Amino acid sequence: MYSKQVSYSTKTNKVAGDKFKRRPTFNFIEMNIPIGSKLRCNNKNAVEVEVCSERKVMYKGKKVFLTPITKELLAQGYSGNPTPHWFYNNRLLNDIYNETYPLDED
Repeated sequence: MYSKQVSYSTKTNKVAGDKFKRRPTFNFIEMNIPIGSKLRCNNKNAVEVEVCSERKVMYKGKKVFLTPITKELLAQGYSGNPTPHWFYNNRLLNDIYNETYPLDED
């Protein structure tokens, strides 16, 4: 079986002949969300986590990425984007992400 190794380190890739740019992974510090900040999930239980590094949060005493927590809390069968499901200071993380990493209109 043929296996091709793909590098995702570049921001520009070729897919089906079209160029696309991969948006950056969110970073709490770059998004002006300080370590120690509380994030609240918009699920029915309103779970809170604490930002403990640039990319991780403290949840149930463990430092973890936000995607698996979101998957667990929302019972999603896939690892999708967590930012539409979390709030910081009553602002949706997705809105903060889009302000921090705007789409380039090349």
